[in-house]
Amino acid sequence: MFSVSTTTTFLLSVLLLCYTAALDNGLGRVPPMGWNSWNGLGCEGLNQGVVTQTAEMIVSLGLKDAGYKYLNLDDCWMSPNRTINGTFQADSRRFPSGMKKLGDYIHSKGLLFGIYSSAGTNTCQGLPGSLNYEEMDARTFAKWGVDLLKYDNCYNQNKSGMDRYPKMRDALNKTGRPIFYSLCQWGEEESWRWARDVGNSYRSTPDIAPTWDSIRWNFLKSQHQISHSVPGSWADPDMMEIGNGNLTLDEEKSHFALWCMTKAPLILGMDLRTISNETLSIISNQQLISVHQNMHAKPATCFIGCSSTNSDFSVYATTVSNGDTVMMLINWNDAILASDNIHVMGQDVGVVPTPSQSVVVTDLWSNETIGTFDFDTLKSLPIPTLAPHASVVYRLSIVDSFTAKSLAGLQIHNGLAQAPPMGWNSWNKFGCNITERDVRNVVNVLSYSGLSELGYNYVNIDDCWMAPNRTRDGIYQADPDKFPSGMKDLGNYVHSKGLKFGIYTSAGTKTCQGLPGSLGMEFTDASTFADWGVDFLKYDNCYNEKIPGIDRYTKMRDALNATGRPIFYSLCQWGDEDSWRWAPSVGNAWRSTRDISPHWGTIKNNFLQNQQQVHRSQPGAWSDPDMMEVGNGNLTLDESKSHFALWCLAKAPLWLGMDLTTMAAGIRNIIFNKNLIRVNQDAESLPAVCFKGCNEEAAWSVYATRVTGGDTVAIIVNWNETLQRGISLAAYEIGIVPTLDELVKVKDLWTNNVVGMFDFDELKKLPIPAIPPHASLVYRFSTLKLKRGDAIEMGVNREYSVA
Repeated sequence: MFSVSTTTTFLLSVLLLCYTAALDNGLGRVPPMGWNSWNGLGCEGLNQGVVTQTAEMIVSLGLKDAGYKYLNLDDCWMSPNRTINGTFQADSRRFPSGMKKLGDYIHSKGLLFGIYSSAGTNTCQGLPGSLNYEEMDARTFAKWGVDLLKYDNCYNQNKSGMDRYPKMRDALNKTGRPIFYSLCQWGEEESWRWARDVGNSYRSTPDIAPTWDSIRWNFLKSQHQISHSVPGSWADPDMMEIGNGNLTLDEEKSHFALWCMTKAPLILGMDLRTISNETLSIISNQQLISVHQNMHAKPATCFIGCSSTNSDFSVYATTVSNGDTVMMLINWNDAILASDNIHVMGQDVGVVPTPSQSVVVTDLWSNETIGTFDFDTLKSLPIPTLAPHASVVYRLSIVDSFTAKSLAGLQIHNGLAQAPPMGWNSWNKFGCNITERDVRNVVNVLSYSGLSELGYNYVNIDDCWMAPNRTRDGIYQADPDKFPSGMKDLGNYVHSKGLKFGIYTSAGTKTCQGLPGSLGMEFTDASTFADWGVDFLKYDNCYNEKIPGIDRYTKMRDALNATGRPIFYSLCQWGDEDSWRWAPSVGNAWRSTRDISPHWGTIKNNFLQNQQQVHRSQPGAWSDPDMMEVGNGNLTLDESKSHFALWCLAKAPLWLGMDLTTMAAGIRNIIFNKNLIRVNQDAESLPAVCFKGCNEEAAWSVYATRVTGGDTVAIIVNWNETLQRGISLAAYEIGIVPTLDELVKVKDLWTNNVVGMFDFDELKKLPIPAIPPHASLVYRFSTLKLKRGDAIEMGVNREYSVA
């Protein structure tokens, strides 16, 4: 052997393929449904006769047709001893025909065969575990035709789950048989960080019990991890306890609905031989199962009553593939919740119909229509009095009032903002002193500098463009001193350079600078903007006469829709009135914060406040922490870089706010960074979420997101005023867990240099240099599969031992 230092380029005799998810089995695109033996039978009740009976009953009761396909044997199926060859064998007393024949029988019924082991020396009942037997056991499971492995956490010898669970993943992958891999690591070791690359589902909680307190606790704990629950890897609050213990019928219904809404694995746990008709009716509800299995619906998130300790009731909601919203209201209390004490609007869960639309509300338990509502009547949804722990589940469908045709998607209906917008706004630098000359200068810079080619296409004129008075006919007119050519002529000039023309007004009687606002003049002003060729409207919140924002902002939305011109509609309501609930159905972007300023403290506060709302940010409607201050005030270069990177990873609108004609070289390099802009504009990525340092007092934090192709992009930001040394970060803490035949390439998105190529063990401590005050690192992690073959030239910076 010889060692080659790879600080220079060398040839590695492998073929590097493109990224593939480390768990490469193609399963779990929707959460699994099935039955598991443990909750109802435990250890003593498990045997071959019961399992075959259960398989027959899953079919005869209609559960297979409802979607319950997995029949999973939990602990106690195995013999106390392995064979002389070290392989698993079935307990011959319990399973005289063996596992292979049992699996064949289960398959003959059109079902899938699941089995259990532990990532320890023993199972939880003291039988042989799979630790250090991973490859042998995986081959045995594949030979038996196993379709699912539940992998427990007992007798783990105090070894990290990050070492134990990937080994079985790699062993299962190696068999070539697609086996759903269910991690049962009890939510320990912050497994939500790394489980996505390891298993098809992962336990987010300790074991459940057939009590309401346990069900509620597991659900709420799992909700903390729900942003990491995605197709192919689902957060699992444990198997359902419906039909077990002394749960009331209302508790069973709420239990089932919560698991459906949160897209948890629907694994039944009762003894099907004694199931009641009422319980069978609950678990067979096709309306709720269709939400659970909907490929485009995300796990429901909380909209009302989001405190886990003192909320009488909570509302959770999600949107399904045809654009309908499904909401659940649950009474957590041990007492009756009177209808008079419940006030919920359709707008609270983002359903905001236009004047030509109605909303049909359907009860998903009875499958009956509750009623049809318009914008005003939707402000008071009919919620009945709820018994303790009871709930209602409604489906809200927006339809055309005249044709009754279902309408999908956002009610803004302008087809814009599939990626966050990019451009320039006048306010941060020019304020009320903006002139036509300034705007034309900016247009010229955008068009000849290459900024427009990068995506900075909007030129937005903020407050003070308008004259103090409207025309005699009540029409807006430009300030003749500042904009002598008028707005239509200026818009034509903007368009002639291939750019888009943006303008400003307020949802009040006046703008923030005391000029005429649009309140009461919405349709007149929208028509004027369309005539001028306006492509973007920023709609502020000053002088609002204390009229609710939901009423003021929807009127301008409807007025813009009526013009027939696609105009990007940006709500600037300062994050007031919990606008994150309804704004995505009203505008293409909504302000999540108060105004920004060119100071690090404000930038940090706006970013952190915006992070609380990014779960509502989506194509067509983006949360907006306000325009960027890059290049303004006395921000250091490090602060400007961090500011830009944070906005890019949050998928915030990228509004430049400096004087582009006097831009310094360092600032130019920041806003021209193609690597970061690609992340912001990526069609498939979600806004980055926090993985480490997720409280306001943290000295440093890590945010990360996945982009098209599967790469992970992460930012490590130093919030402090002092140099941050000794930052410890493992790649698995942001969900990167390569297999044994994979390396991870780490690239610095500021320098565009490759930091290194790392294997599984080396990724446990990433090389993080000291980070200056308010500075940050942005790394892109690309997982590359290795295969012997052609020699590929690679530039990396570590040593390899080459045989």
